[in-house]
Amino acid sequence: MLQTALLPCAALLMMAGIALGFQAPTSAMPMLCVSAALAGLLLLGRWRTRTAGCLLLTFLLGAALGIRTANPTLPPEGDAQVTGVVAGEVDFRAEKGQVRVILRDVTLNGERIASGAYWTFYLKADENIPDFLTPGARISMTAEVYHPQGQRNPHGYDFRQALRQKNILIGLYGAAKLQALPDGLSLYGLAARFNHRMAQTLRDVCGEKAGQLASAVLLGMRDEVPDEEQEQFRRLGIAHILSVSGFHVGVLVALLALLIMPVKHRRLRMALTLPMLLAYAFLTGGNAPAVRAVLLWALVCWGRIRHKRVLMPHVLCASAMIQLMFAPAQLFSASFQMTYGVMAAICGITAQTAPNAQKKRGWKGKILSLLSVSAAAQFGVLLPELYWFGRVPLLGIAVNVLLVAGMNVLLLLDWVTLLLTPIPWLAALPGAATRAASEGFLHLVNALGRFAPTLWTRQPDAWVVLGWLLVFAALLPFGKSRNRWQNRKKRLPMLAAGAVLMATILLPAPFSGTEYMQLDMGDADAAVLRQEKHVLVVDAGEYGGDLASYLRAEHLPVDLLVLTHLHSDHAGGVRELLDEGIPIRRCVMPSGALAADFDEEVLPLLARMEENGTVIETVCRGDILQWAEGKLTVLFPPEGFSASNANDGSMALLVEAEGVKLLLTGDLSARYGQYAAVSADVVKAAHHGSKNGTTQAFLDESAPTAVLVSTKRENAADYLRGITDADVYSTLESGAIIIRMADGHFTIEQFEEMQ
Repeated sequence: MLQTALLPCAALLMMAGIALGFQAPTSAMPMLCVSAALAGLLLLGRWRTRTAGCLLLTFLLGAALGIRTANPTLPPEGDAQVTGVVAGEVDFRAEKGQVRVILRDVTLNGERIASGAYWTFYLKADENIPDFLTPGARISMTAEVYHPQGQRNPHGYDFRQALRQKNILIGLYGAAKLQALPDGLSLYGLAARFNHRMAQTLRDVCGEKAGQLASAVLLGMRDEVPDEEQEQFRRLGIAHILSVSGFHVGVLVALLALLIMPVKHRRLRMALTLPMLLAYAFLTGGNAPAVRAVLLWALVCWGRIRHKRVLMPHVLCASAMIQLMFAPAQLFSASFQMTYGVMAAICGITAQTAPNAQKKRGWKGKILSLLSVSAAAQFGVLLPELYWFGRVPLLGIAVNVLLVAGMNVLLLLDWVTLLLTPIPWLAALPGAATRAASEGFLHLVNALGRFAPTLWTRQPDAWVVLGWLLVFAALLPFGKSRNRWQNRKKRLPMLAAGAVLMATILLPAPFSGTEYMQLDMGDADAAVLRQEKHVLVVDAGEYGGDLASYLRAEHLPVDLLVLTHLHSDHAGGVRELLDEGIPIRRCVMPSGALAADFDEEVLPLLARMEENGTVIETVCRGDILQWAEGKLTVLFPPEGFSASNANDGSMALLVEAEGVKLLLTGDLSARYGQYAAVSADVVKAAHHGSKNGTTQAFLDESAPTAVLVSTKRENAADYLRGITDADVYSTLESGAIIIRMADGHFTIEQFEEMQ
């Protein structure tokens, strides 16, 4: 029993070590070396002592990997001469004119770096993407090297971590002197060109939509599927089938088995399958989900070649450990967690339900077996789904059997079509069948997803994770009692306790007191004021992803949304709130806001809010908004005020809560600042700290002890420090700025320091 559990324990300890290592400083490495030396002494003891020593060394190895990955040696920031190979599709965002590219085999000023680079640049209105900028191309340019930022807001997007998961440590900005270089020998370039050519061929043979879906499930090019369709997959709880997984590669293994069936020797068949799988992993461009799936099947093939008994839990653990040794940051990726969550649940839970399914003969047994696998898969993916997407898909188990069966058919057709593409006339028939099947499948997914009920939840905490573990443990096959009722008596209390703990995720996160948080949105504005269960949002930024993530993770509906004016850098983020399904009960904006030079993209957002039942009102100077136990007084604009410049008519608010006064000025211009200059403890600087927003006279009149500025410009905080003696807090320096208020006093915390 101990030997059987050794590898799972080692895998869990390695994961725990990596998680701990990501939080530890580099200075902890010497202590790890000393601990490893002491653990090595345990290897000299008896069997149990050696086992303990091996487990301890595995944990320390994970911690060392975590520290090294979290604290890499980076090249200096600044301009550099860059060469590299385009290692994926060129992502062009037409609305902003932005181009995003992943580069591999990168050199900076002639020196090779170990990681890839994330490269962005902007095109002018009359410019097009250069013809030579295609997957696999080798290019040269002058660009600015920068170090990607980590998480800047609570529950916000961690850009640095997302890049680490792709083995990318630096960012590049700009494309001066961009030119093509002669193609050299690059495995990344070869894989990118092959991937691009295969994706284009699939679109030509199968049609645009079918080709996009086939590229995602065969080549790991998930971004080919439009965001709207990916959202429907998430609503149904089947987003994992869009990533290459063991399920997808299993279909390839079955096809390879048919092709090499004439080979009679079993070990030789496995030996032929193994290099084909490795070639497939390479041709997907080293896509992490594809590598993970191929690694799973490669270990199965290797075990069969050696005539070893293959235990799937051991295969899972071994593949996880191998991948984490080379890419520790994968531990924190959604695809890693979903893959191993699903596989672990299927291996564990179906081992308990399989005997019951086998007792049923014929179609009943097969249906019961399919339902048990579907239920296990949904249970395994539940925690990652809750963490990353914040919702429980209620139709998941019901539709999973149907849609996974449909995906099986699609995968077979996709593989046959792809294998026959070198012979166009022969690929036409399966291509037409693939197009029809894919369009029908996507139509079904869109129809079900549009009406699929979901439960909106907060982010799982330790109690929810404990509940999941209790339910999982109750469903595992254990115990030797032959008495069915006796066995159930042991499991039912665990199931009940686990279900109760998991149900707490439907409640808002525990919170008490009063807190104001100025989010880091760059040169945009968004803030959240919380008091017990009441939530006030002041502006939503240009992109409201981090704001929506925070509200979703804490399970917070918005009682009142204040839009200081209708420029997109203050109101554009409403789109993400609506897309995430976050309820907005009431919205206020200044009178005359629609008469100013508002951004046209905001109008559809106001219409969507009204369709969702949001009450939208306008306010003016002197209006008082009661909110929880606090009070909001509108200081500007006065009734009937109109201005062509929306900043001139930006709303200014005085928030009074817990005996503390906060003066929020939006983008109010300096010419009208005098009308909002009242005494306050904290002032949020107008117009991102610019000189035409906040003046010395305004700060002298309001006499704050602290000034907040939401900006991405270094000189904004310097300017404010030059005209006031108050403490100045900049989101550029601090990340999110959190003010906690109680009994007439307040404290300020900076998210960057908290991290």
